Amino acid sequence: MPIVSVMLAVSALAGIGVFFKPLLSGMAKAAVLMVRPRLTREQRAARAVAR
Repeated sequence: MPIVSVMLAVSALAGIGVFFKPLLSGMAKAAVLMVRPRLTREQRAARAVAR
């Protein structure tokens, strides 16, 4: 019976992951923006002119 309990645990974790995927992906995007913020429109325009 240990296989059945492992399978139930794995399926429960997968279900939770599918349910909270939008929240988790939003948190990941927010973390990336905290580390590497986007350039402003003016900065992007200046960089495009410089190239």
